[in-house]
This record gives sequence, C-alpha cells and structure tokens, in this order.
Amino acid sequence: MRMYQKLARLVGAINSCEETSNPYLTMHEANLQHIQDEYFPSGSGFDGETSLDTDISHPERLVFNSSYHIMKDGFYDGWVEFTVAVNPSLAQGFKLTVKGKFAKNNDLKEYIHETFSHMLDKEV
Repeated sequence: MRMYQKLARLVGAINSCEETSNPYLTMHEANLQHIQDEYFPSGSGFDGETSLDTDISHPERLVFNSSYHIMKDGFYDGWVEFTVAVNPSLAQGFKLTVKGKFAKNNDLKEYIHETFSHMLDKEV
C-alpha cells in the first residue's frame, strides 16, 4: 500500500470515529501522529511542523499544512507557509497541488512538490 492510500484510509477512519464518538478515534489519531513524526518532511528547510488537516481532508482529498524556512546568503530569511492538496488521478494514482506565496521562487514550489510526491508514493 502506498502512503497516500494509507493516509486516505486513516482520514476516513478518523472522520467516521469523530461522527460516531467511536473510542477507536484515539488509536487512529496516534497512528496518524506516528506517521507524521516518522514520514512527513522535516529538516532541510521543512523546519516547522507539517500536518495533515483532518478537518478538511477526506478519503478522496488530503490537505497538508506546512512551512518552509527560506535561506538567503547563508542565513535564514523568513518563512513560506503553504498547503499541499492531494486528489486522486486515474492516470497517475494522485495529483498534487501546492499553494502558497512563493513570489518568484518557483524552484521552491517544485522542490515541495517533489518532496511530497516522493513521501506520498512511498510503499508502507
């Protein structure tokens, strides 16, 4: 199973448990926290927390919130807040959309896209 499939199933379970006050909610949330700690991007500019927004995600759409620490001339020079939306694709398995205020830094947007694509396509 690929990471995006596991996360979609986990979000479905969390959403279902929240709707029905199912006691398995804490188990699913702990599983999500473990995946977040173990597999979500961190370091190399991903210095803030990357999280899966379970309030707006559902089994057919995953939404991540994160930030990237910008460097300029060897020093940290601010943050870029961004979201990554993941939707199903019949041709490719999933399609990513990265949104944020990247100004003229399209290389960063491509790097974020590549980093999340790699993480989500990982076999787990």
